[in-house]
Amino acid sequence: MMRISKTFLFLILAAFAAGMATSDAAARGMSDKDFVAKAASGSKMEIDLGEIALKQASNNEVKNFAQRMVNDHGMASQELTSIAERERLSVPRDMDRSNSSEVQHLSKLSGPDFDRAYMDHMVKDHQEDIGMFTRMATEGKNPDLKNFAKKTLPTLEDHLRMATAIRNNLKQKGGSTNG
Repeated sequence: MMRISKTFLFLILAAFAAGMATSDAAARGMSDKDFVAKAASGSKMEIDLGEIALKQASNNEVKNFAQRMVNDHGMASQELTSIAERERLSVPRDMDRSNSSEVQHLSKLSGPDFDRAYMDHMVKDHQEDIGMFTRMATEGKNPDLKNFAKKTLPTLEDHLRMATAIRNNLKQKGGSTNG
């Protein structure tokens, strides 16, 4: 009985320490430069994937969502670039390796297979984006980037709701081609 208690106590302490390390990292937040780079890369990916989806998706809901991604992320990208230039922060022209790899992977798919993979990715990506933008909105040091993040969050949350609903519809319909 005592051995189980010690093991259990060890696991609790290890989990607590891991949580503290994660909290410390989150509390430090990301630099303005890192936020701009990740947000710019993410927007570029959303736009590129949206353009691919307009050609390769078979479901009308997916195509409508893709057009919204192209429009919304295009506007957000322009605003972010304007802020970054004002703050003398460089904006990468290209996506980071991870985003580029995802675009390459999805570009090889079409029809219902593309629809499912694209919407799965959109849910995951927007969940990550919301976390990053929330951190910048609450912990950011640069007032312009902080305001940009606050202003953009409701749109990202709307994208996540839409992506989740479309993904669920595709699962229910088995990925049918008419939405």
